[in-house]
Amino acid sequence: MVRLDGTFLRSKVARRVFFMFVVCALVPITGLAWVSFRSVSRQLDEQTRARLHDENRAIANGVFERLELLEAQLALIAVGAGDPAPGVEGARRVEQRFGGRFRSLIVVGADGRAQPSPDAAGRAQPLLDEAGHAPAWQPNERDHLAAGSTLLALRPRAEGAAKVLLANALPAATGTVVGEVDPLYLWQVREGTLPAGGELCMLGTADEPLFCSAGVATGGAEIGRQVAAARAGIREGRTDSGTIDLVVGGVSYLANFRDVPVGFRFSTPSLTSVVMRRQADTVAPISRFNFLFLSVVLLTLAIALLASSVQIRRSLGPVEELQRGTRRIAERDFDTRVEVSTGDELEQLGRSFNTMAERLGKQFRTLALMTDIDRAVLSVLETEDIVATVRDRLPAVVGSDAVALTLTDRDRGVDTGGTPGSAGALTSGGAGRAWLAAQPRGTLIGPADPAARCLEPIGEESFDWWFVLPIEVDDGEATGLLRFGYRQRPEIDDEVLETMRQMADQIAVALSNARLLEELEALNWGTLMALARAVDAKSSWTAGHSERVTQMALRIGEALHMSKEQLEILHRGGLIHDIGKIGIPATILDKPEALTEDEFALMREHPRKGERILAPIPGYASVIPIVVQHHERFDGSGYPDGLAGEAIDHNARVLAVADVYDALISDRPYRPGLQRGRVLAVIEQGAGSHFDPAIVAAFLEIMAA
Repeated sequence: MVRLDGTFLRSKVARRVFFMFVVCALVPITGLAWVSFRSVSRQLDEQTRARLHDENRAIANGVFERLELLEAQLALIAVGAGDPAPGVEGARRVEQRFGGRFRSLIVVGADGRAQPSPDAAGRAQPLLDEAGHAPAWQPNERDHLAAGSTLLALRPRAEGAAKVLLANALPAATGTVVGEVDPLYLWQVREGTLPAGGELCMLGTADEPLFCSAGVATGGAEIGRQVAAARAGIREGRTDSGTIDLVVGGVSYLANFRDVPVGFRFSTPSLTSVVMRRQADTVAPISRFNFLFLSVVLLTLAIALLASSVQIRRSLGPVEELQRGTRRIAERDFDTRVEVSTGDELEQLGRSFNTMAERLGKQFRTLALMTDIDRAVLSVLETEDIVATVRDRLPAVVGSDAVALTLTDRDRGVDTGGTPGSAGALTSGGAGRAWLAAQPRGTLIGPADPAARCLEPIGEESFDWWFVLPIEVDDGEATGLLRFGYRQRPEIDDEVLETMRQMADQIAVALSNARLLEELEALNWGTLMALARAVDAKSSWTAGHSERVTQMALRIGEALHMSKEQLEILHRGGLIHDIGKIGIPATILDKPEALTEDEFALMREHPRKGERILAPIPGYASVIPIVVQHHERFDGSGYPDGLAGEAIDHNARVLAVADVYDALISDRPYRPGLQRGRVLAVIEQGAGSHFDPAIVAAFLEIMAA
């Protein structure tokens, strides 16, 4: 319990509403801050992507311009190499004038033989294969050279960047000059040429890596695959340029790819330049802005919250206390109370809440007890159990010192106090019952009332004051009496009286259900007994057979420790196991001679006839296996289905032993009954073939007792 006094709540409701305005102001401030934050962040991101796009465009244009310069240089080299006098040495001198932009240079004659530069084998050797042959050209490349155009050819290496070759025809078709371009010159990737955190990759026509700067040198193939996937995702076919996110070696990059259109000038269709910058470096300006912006916003919110939190707390304190009390009420803690001392409407609300909690607690406990009693009363099926439940549980609901329930069930009375027939003058006598019928709402009986002499003590205690309520008033007669004993005069209000009447009605329903079930059970057993006797009456030789077999089967079932439910099924099935014999002619049942094959076949149909008789009755579904299978044999040689072992219903196996025992020991028209010892020997010999050995063992144990 939290105490809220006037020092904690200094302002009235109107002042608190004013301060709540501060809270409302936080919503537009927060919304405006979020919109601003998203707008500036988006602009910074767009600027970063635009800058990366411009950088890549400059690199792509630079590559194309350097290719044009190399093309012009190669043309001069070709002119020099075409002079027979200076030969290859002239081509070497021309190449040296341009600063060594070619890593190696060869002149291929018209006969296809290569003439390396004479100054060092190392300068010409990379362009020759192991057999010393010059690079082989594809048909389209040869056509391009034959047309007098400069050829740009890409030749991949097993390791490292691909070879970039430039070739041009010599004058008068006397050969071709071929040079391997220095990649450091062509791509212009030297220390300090790329921005911090930047990397460059050049891809070929099929997005295969031609060159990658040191930071991503080992990830060129992965970059090519991701660029190809990005092209396909943007639109079908190749895409000239775009900005995508790449992950290389576990590092995230923001990348811009752009095609370098060289196909119209050189034979190679296109090159793709990919400029990449680490995401961490790319988002650094955005992160700094985020930090500063969010810091300012949070500081503003903190100041506003700090200024208003005290007043808000003062305003919400009583409300929070009432909320906690309501939550405890919802959790069925009806003893909870709140104390609010604010001197305004909230204090009145607190007092009303406490009154409500007190009344709810009382009502809920009463309802819970009534529900438990209802469930207990309606769940039992025997009258004595209903009486015991009322005696033990009802006093706590109505506040009496004791409760007794007296019933008149035809000629007997049942009383919870342990005195059968007590209060008989009020329940069994005609005048007393008529008097109770005239008091349907119940009546209070004091010490001086003559009716008090008719009320016996409850248990060992006598009471001066009684409240009596009739049970099951039919045609002006009471069939029971519910009485509440008090040591002092009780104050019974309308709520308690209504509870008493509700319980009396529930008890009446429960007693009626119990009586109906008892009558139904008696009717069921009577029907079964009538059916059994109807079957046995078909022949004088089988009179009492079904009842004797049933009693023996129940004894065997008890020896096998079968459950109460299984014994009841066995009891029912035993009484009507031969009901199918109703459809067998009496001439066959009473025939003194042995049955013919046709007659025995007809006799064997009685289990199926019994099944057809019982099938329309759902209540007999559990006994049908006994009726159908009681002539099955454990070894499978029985009828009607030839079942064996555990496939035969257990109750049918039990009944089979009892049935054979009674059939053998009783007289039949074709033979006299066998001696008891002989019958026991026959059954013992049939264990494992005709009968279940475990059931035979239980039977023999019973007979030996």
